[in-house]
Amino acid sequence: MDARLRGHDGSTANLSVWHRHPREGGDLDPHAHGGEMDDTERKPMFTITKQFAFSASHQLSGLEDDHPCARLHGHNYIVEVELKGASLDARGFVRDYRELGPLKRLIDDEFDHRHLNDVLGHDHPTAEQLALFFYDWAHDRWPEVSAVRVSETPKAWAEYRP
Repeated sequence: MDARLRGHDGSTANLSVWHRHPREGGDLDPHAHGGEMDDTERKPMFTITKQFAFSASHQLSGLEDDHPCARLHGHNYIVEVELKGASLDARGFVRDYRELGPLKRLIDDEFDHRHLNDVLGHDHPTAEQLALFFYDWAHDRWPEVSAVRVSETPKAWAEYRP
């Protein structure tokens, strides 16, 4: 079945739709119903994110003496975990946010108000390294994890996405 989407300028675009919802055995491939798929179309994907916060200090080695990150300093970090799924579970979730509680406990118990050089065991506890650490930890527990972003300031983010 095809549907048409009308743009604000009066133009139309074909949309391929399913005969049945994919969780009920519907086909995700629009070609199966005579639709055309180009390189810009993708299979449906649900994305959810959850943010966690902590405060911690760090000191980065190997930088110039006058670099501000070479000094002992701290940040109010935001960790954002992204999960993706092509379908929803019986409750309508990619994953229930409450199931991410172990990550909150890890952050609260092991990272909040700690020195990250000690926590991670090296002298390069950058936002990039934190994003990789949290991605690996979370993905080992929840395979839907697709990316982790870490912010040290409201205007700067590092992301790990395999």
